[in-house]
Amino acid sequence: MNKKIDTEEMLTEMCQEILTNTDINAICKSRGFSARESSSRTIFRNFFLSDIGVKSAFASLNEEEITLLHLLKMESTKVDIRFFEKLYGDKTSKRGTFTQRYTPTFKEVQRNLVRKGLLLVATAPDRSGKKAKIEKLCFAFPQAFEKFLPSLFCKTIVFEGKGKIEQKTLRQKVLNILDSKKKLPFDDKAKYHLFVKAGQLFMGDELFSADKLLAWQQDYWHEYVWSDIKKSKPKPKQKVPFFTEDDIAAIKIEQKQFPPIVRDAFAQLEPNQWVNAEALATLLRLFYDGVTSSPKSKSVCEVGWKIGCLAKHTEKGKYYYRLSPNLQQKEDNPSDYLTISNEGAVNINMKNVPFDSLAHIAAISDLQISAYSLKATPNFIKMGNAKEAVCDHPLTHWIKENASIYQKMMAKIKTRRGQQIVHNDLLFAKVKDLSLRVQIQKKFADSTSVVFLPNDFIAFPFYFMDDIQKLVTKAGFVVKTVYAYR
Repeated sequence: MNKKIDTEEMLTEMCQEILTNTDINAICKSRGFSARESSSRTIFRNFFLSDIGVKSAFASLNEEEITLLHLLKMESTKVDIRFFEKLYGDKTSKRGTFTQRYTPTFKEVQRNLVRKGLLLVATAPDRSGKKAKIEKLCFAFPQAFEKFLPSLFCKTIVFEGKGKIEQKTLRQKVLNILDSKKKLPFDDKAKYHLFVKAGQLFMGDELFSADKLLAWQQDYWHEYVWSDIKKSKPKPKQKVPFFTEDDIAAIKIEQKQFPPIVRDAFAQLEPNQWVNAEALATLLRLFYDGVTSSPKSKSVCEVGWKIGCLAKHTEKGKYYYRLSPNLQQKEDNPSDYLTISNEGAVNINMKNVPFDSLAHIAAISDLQISAYSLKATPNFIKMGNAKEAVCDHPLTHWIKENASIYQKMMAKIKTRRGQQIVHNDLLFAKVKDLSLRVQIQKKFADSTSVVFLPNDFIAFPFYFMDDIQKLVTKAGFVVKTVYAYR
């Protein structure tokens, strides 16, 4: 269904049209509404999202139901009755009409969640006009109740230390810039490939950033765990020339990314709280609809620790986990990871440079690989376009004070700021087709070197010419070149 929640609209429809008198009486009893609060449907509607009786209603749920509501909260959208099949569905009933298959599930949802006053219910539009009544029903978890939703974790321990934190995987990923042959296992997605091109540091199609690196870490967590599952499966004796229903179901299950829901769960822990891997078992089982080949909590936590997503603490022979600290490190002493060459360039030690510092330097510099390190030299356009926060950053000041060519470049920019600048090696293109302009904008969204001008023109440096020509040709357009001489 995947539609945004209009709480007021859903609440009005539920109270005026969906709920029966029996439903309302059950909700009033569960939430402890007085005779006044249930005297009419309008008054009942006004009190439904209040705090009255919400805690006691949640207290009547079991662990699986609490977990299911956490998953529903994470959806942030309306869902249909099929969402609840993972908990209440009859796994042996796979045939019959939609109504026949899902009526048992609906009855459980109605009794255990709707009549306890914990869900919003409405109907979704039916453009075909052929859907059964139960098929049109949609459900949502009220945002007003989120603060009362019990924690996913019933058993926690308190430990005030940081635990063990592994950062080798992130560092090894960044070192791939210098040696692309030393890849991490299961790390083969082009969108996260790190490389230097035309002085710019890219991660896939986008400029490198610490946020992009952390996004890769989450994706890699998922790939690593699923690769271990695949390795443990017995290989088929002979290849089937087509996908079976089981194959298709397995592909859909694998595409469901567990890191967001696991991170959300760990984020609910209070400071210094830790949980063991088993605490995630119910969450993962329901998230993957009970499929036996889905990731196990022990593997998720251990791999999460190995690649730096989680911190680990050992107590009485048992392992406990929580989210690792934010790896976008604050600036320490730049002299720990930066050295200045004789010509005034900045050499970056890739073995210990903080990841956000690397992104910061790349934002004002041209980079090139040199003697198993990155060499940075000032880029006039990047520095001229840099925001005030970048120019005033302590790392920028350190580079300016210690690297002579940066100092000269910044002084030059300061004298020319506000004046007209004539660029060398600057190309212009006229792109009349709107769809092609949109494609170019998306491709170079993170680049400050590609500028969109009035009257269908764009301006870009010479080193982007090949990339733009390839994009235009791939889109089915012809490039016409016009030379202008002074």
